[in-house]
Amino acid sequence: MKRIVLFAFLLAATLGYAKQPRTLWVAGDNTAADQVELANPSRGWAQVLPTYLTDMVVKNLAADAQGVASFITSERWNYILTNAKKKDVLLIQFGLNDLNPDKGQAFSTIEAFEHHLLTMVTKAQKAGLTVILATPVSRVRRNAEQQFYQSFGLYAEATRRVALRTKVPMIDLEQKTASELASYTEQQTGELYTDGMNLTEKGALWVAQLWALEAASIKELEDNINLYNHAETLYTTPVTVD
Repeated sequence: MKRIVLFAFLLAATLGYAKQPRTLWVAGDNTAADQVELANPSRGWAQVLPTYLTDMVVKNLAADAQGVASFITSERWNYILTNAKKKDVLLIQFGLNDLNPDKGQAFSTIEAFEHHLLTMVTKAQKAGLTVILATPVSRVRRNAEQQFYQSFGLYAEATRRVALRTKVPMIDLEQKTASELASYTEQQTGELYTDGMNLTEKGALWVAQLWALEAASIKELEDNINLYNHAETLYTTPVTVD
């Protein structure tokens, strides 16, 4: 009888553990960050990722005005390394603020950007996390002839190099968003961006869906992607970092 009770207890414990969803951690800048003031029209694309995921919890540590240089020394990065569990997934997306010298500690040279990004990937892998890189979401930039052009250049390319060097999956959001923006009118882009850089809810869902379409082919995520039956937009629960 004791053996039966013990077996039942172990089985229940095992099943309970198996049902615990993995966590998708996000390290990034304001284009991905949770925008908690919902009266504000801006939304982060990682903020709405739960809309396209199943059996996975999103903990979004992306934050406004962050670059990889400032994030890697922040409490947010320490929080991820301290609380993430093996086989969790870490999504890293920087590049927006890193190229701007006016952004203080968020600014990086190309060489520093690549070095810090490589450091983040290496530390996360040593912690047993599955890492996925993403290039930055395209900004709306047009030349004198009103033709759209990509503006992240070498920073996006540095992300691609780190992905190749570390052999981690990468989703090229710059290229994906740019290929669509090139044919959009000013009115259409105005529905996706609040200021040509930060996203509206519609824009956040657009980027999140582009990400999910690519993530569905990544082995570690293929069972967690939900591309259909979206009755409502699902938001992350903001994470408090002490």
